[in-house]
Amino acid sequence: MNAAHVTGDHSRSVDEGILLQVLSDALPLGVLVVNADQELVSLNQRGHSVLGRRDPLVIDQAGRCRANCPDGQRELDGLFSRAVGLHAGRSERWAFCGLTRASTRAPLMVQARAFAMAQSVRLCVLLHEPESPFGPSKDALRAMFRLTPAEADLASALLQGATLEEHARAKRVTRNTVKSQLAHVLEKTGTHRQTDLLRLLMPLVH
Repeated sequence: MNAAHVTGDHSRSVDEGILLQVLSDALPLGVLVVNADQELVSLNQRGHSVLGRRDPLVIDQAGRCRANCPDGQRELDGLFSRAVGLHAGRSERWAFCGLTRASTRAPLMVQARAFAMAQSVRLCVLLHEPESPFGPSKDALRAMFRLTPAEADLASALLQGATLEEHARAKRVTRNTVKSQLAHVLEKTGTHRQTDLLRLLMPLVH
């Protein structure tokens, strides 16, 4: 599915449509576009991943974005209804709701906003997973501070709250290896302690 559908501007070139898809895929949250009947029009890579888990959202046989339980569907219907109502009142605000997930205690945060497109209405739906922090990518950390892949992995893990011991276990390396990587990260970022490193990187989380 092509994110160029989001614009509703049929004069846009194929190259611009590809650019929109690339930009959408780079976002750290799921992005869906559905029509007034909740039928899926387009989605980005993170949205595809969230829907693939089928918790709490699924795509039914009719191609509609649905919740996987009656209570969740009522929440979703209410969300879309509020979004359309805000659009009718010419408001630029988003509507919000939280959908309970069976796999974790934290709900999936969902926001929606309606847009007029040609003769119809489209809803842009953003899916926020609380366990997926909005931080810089490992590629961005490598480019900004000239980190190696292993050092960028460590910096990203620390930003997400992991300890050195937890990261060592996850990567199946010794704690001394991780401590050596941390020393290199501190040197390259111009910081002296782990707390200083986190203070430097936290403003990059958005």
